[in-house]
Amino acid sequence: MSCTLRELANVAPRAVTLVDVSARDGLQSVPAVLSPAERARWVAEVLDAGVPEAEAGSFVHPRRVPQMAKTGEVVRALGDHAARVWVLVPNLRGLGEALAAGARNVVCLLSATQTHSRANLGRPIEEVLRDLGPMAEAVADAGARMRLALSMAWADPVEGPVPEERVVALCRAARDLGFSELTLCDTLGGASPVEVAARVRAAAEVMPLETLGVHLHDPSGTAGAAAFAAWLAGVRRFDGSLGGLGGCPALDEPEGNQDLEELAALFQALRVGTGVDGDRLAEAVRANRARLARAETLSTLGR
Repeated sequence: MSCTLRELANVAPRAVTLVDVSARDGLQSVPAVLSPAERARWVAEVLDAGVPEAEAGSFVHPRRVPQMAKTGEVVRALGDHAARVWVLVPNLRGLGEALAAGARNVVCLLSATQTHSRANLGRPIEEVLRDLGPMAEAVADAGARMRLALSMAWADPVEGPVPEERVVALCRAARDLGFSELTLCDTLGGASPVEVAARVRAAAEVMPLETLGVHLHDPSGTAGAAAFAAWLAGVRRFDGSLGGLGGCPALDEPEGNQDLEELAALFQALRVGTGVDGDRLAEAVRANRARLARAETLSTLGR
């Protein structure tokens, strides 16, 4: 039986969780390096604007991503916001550093394609899955919350479209390892709204719909429509980045993330609750743009 758009909208979630990833996925893509104190202020201003959650950084080797150096200091400086702050951990070593710094929420990584897995994590999917078991156990033992981000959940620039059954199998594997939250990432940024909704419904066959989120990129200006389709499909959690800052450094031509302000405006227009104060978010955007411009200027002068 076919449904009208109004019928779908009537059963879609009336509140969603927005997650700002600009201090992690965004800052890792710019040449300038902000101090841990500046990065902590960046995150705090976003959270103080009512954005429910934010990623504060990643525990990767500073030689590989110098913009993420001393993320532990960022986490400690955000102690008052700890319950709403997330950090990315690519391996057991990074997880240990995150937990030692007091992180209460961690994002682990998995790719749906071998090419991206080797480029982004340095090892094939099978090895990553093998490592995720002990990581999930360590997070559970620490009483922390964990989430898995599944990259290339729609398509890969080398391997092409990713089969639905592979994504479903990886979602099932993540569930069996103990991950109760999962984010489907359109890393390439080419999934249509119809494809986004279909993949969400497929993943919901093995993971509860309320535990799924989406992380969309916007190279062609269609991420807003894709987010709308994901919401109609029942998604309650959406990643975004201030000004669309960031992309995937493992790709030759990384594209921008979905704009957080545009996401907030979309759901406001739909009368869907986000908790975001639009005026304060705009102030945070201006402050962080100025902060980044100063850092880029100093970086240029120091060359």
